[in-house]
Amino acid sequence: MEWRKVMGWNIRLRSTEIGDGLGRLRLRLTRLGAKHQQELENLTLTTQPFRTLKFFTLAAIKYLKRSLSYLLAHGGWPMVLCNVVALIAILLFTIDGPHGKHIEELRQYSQFGLWWVALGVASSIGLGYLQKLKYMIMRRMTGQYIL
Repeated sequence: MEWRKVMGWNIRLRSTEIGDGLGRLRLRLTRLGAKHQQELENLTLTTQPFRTLKFFTLAAIKYLKRSLSYLLAHGGWPMVLCNVVALIAILLFTIDGPHGKHIEELRQYSQFGLWWVALGVASSIGLGYLQKLKYMIMRRMTGQYIL
């Protein structure tokens, strides 16, 4: 048995295939591809849950590695930094702890700021009624009349 790279595959050749040419090897590769396709069709979460989860985990890790290496190779440091910050924020929001009250206060400030930005954008594109609504809400919040 001998290993050779044929059509991008590392294949172990039998002694009869070494001198026989590529015809039998291509036939063997076709059969191997058909067998692989059949295994993929039979691979479901209900029939083979652990194998399916293993392959999913391996594929997800491979995808993350490729994405990260592409971003870092093409000047994507800001993108990577934003993803790390978003991951930390998601963890802080989902995990309970002593930081919960600070996170809730930050969420309320963010919501309030986003509300005013959305009202400003809406009023700038001609939705003037929302401007009036903004003043009514401000009046309700402060108890003062704004002209």
